[in-house]
Amino acid sequence: MQFVRLSVFAGGFELDAVPRVCADAGDAVAAVDALVAKSLVVAYAHADATRYRMLDSIREFARDRLAAGDDAAAVRDAHAAWCADLARAAHDALRGPEQAAWIARLDAELDNLRAALAWTAGRAVPGDEALALAAKLWRYWHLTGRVNEGREHTERALAAAAAAAATPSRADALYAAGALAKNQSDLGAAARRLEEASAAFAAQGRERDAAAALGSLGNVRQDQGDLATARALHEQALALFCRVGDRPAEATALLNLGSIAMDVGEWERALDYHGRALALARAHGVGAVECMGESNLGELALKRGDPATARAHFTRALDLGRRLPFRAVAGTALASLAALAHADGDAGGADGMAAEGIRILAEAGAQAQLIEALETGALLCANRGAGAVATRTLAATAAARARLALPLQPQSSAQRERVQAALGPAPAVAVAPAWTLPEAARAVVATLTVPPEPPAGADGPR
Repeated sequence: MQFVRLSVFAGGFELDAVPRVCADAGDAVAAVDALVAKSLVVAYAHADATRYRMLDSIREFARDRLAAGDDAAAVRDAHAAWCADLARAAHDALRGPEQAAWIARLDAELDNLRAALAWTAGRAVPGDEALALAAKLWRYWHLTGRVNEGREHTERALAAAAAAAATPSRADALYAAGALAKNQSDLGAAARRLEEASAAFAAQGRERDAAAALGSLGNVRQDQGDLATARALHEQALALFCRVGDRPAEATALLNLGSIAMDVGEWERALDYHGRALALARAHGVGAVECMGESNLGELALKRGDPATARAHFTRALDLGRRLPFRAVAGTALASLAALAHADGDAGGADGMAAEGIRILAEAGAQAQLIEALETGALLCANRGAGAVATRTLAATAAARARLALPLQPQSSAQRERVQAALGPAPAVAVAPAWTLPEAARAVVATLTVPPEPPAGADGPR
């Protein structure tokens, strides 16, 4: 019976999960070892742990047996409950010094989490467990660049449990959906979900969570260009975080206020906010805030005309983004370093970093950051003589800004002007359907990863 029940695990499992999911497992070690001895289960090393899995054909046979039995739903429910407990434990840990370790843990269990999400949302009468599981994974989706997938799971759970009571899990799922919509630059949907979440948290007396919703809504208002409202929301969030003593969240609020100060040209104030945010982030092991802070300080250094300091900050952001991993910041840092390399005349370095950054941001679904990276990519394409790609990429980013209602920031406007200057007279482009952002990303990456043509008259290889 253990053999049949173990088929509920997707992708693999560790021994500590077996007693939770398989009610009759008894001695989990002995039971699994017996199945390994019969070649029904395979043991393999993963990081510092031993994991187990069934071969696909054997698992398919066992799953058919499980589905035909009387306890299939109970086993799937137990598996989903185990996944939900894992997600709850990870949710807060992903804000602290064990962030990288928990990302690795969830990566290992990703197939199990996906299976549990599908099962709980697909029940005939989805309960609170569907919302609870979806809600607690949003930070993982955000950090690992799986924003599209995460938002789909969260919205599916909300829709499936639409008739559910106003539970804490529903409020959490509303917040998760809003945060992930903001990551996709779907600002209208983000604002609606975050306003719903804020009201639900307030009604439930959840002051810390209400502060988080206010801060996230402040980020939406900033992206919409309403800086006064954004600043007021972040100041409210900071005051609440200080009152409840949440120092990691206080670091995030300070970082957000520093970003607002940058946008309005208050350089010294921006430096002060970022310095305080980074000090808290390093003291409490909040790698994501440190990573974003380094990226923001790079942007601030550029605005102040200090490319050497900017490069140092972007390099640190890239290193942190790769180690955490925090893919959206890593991709943004690569695009910024590419622009600096281009300014220094390092065409090869610029092309490679821009292509990698654009690929990461496209996969992560980070549309606002992808737009800016593509405009840098368009400049590099224009300098390679790929005028048609550059022109169509600019058209794609302009259309995306309009669709997402993203205001054109001064630095983005200047970059677009540089592309137009590099293009010279507008090249003839055959009439074709407008590119989407993913199509533009693929075209730019393909262009930048092809070795450039040697100059006319240059000697070939000898």
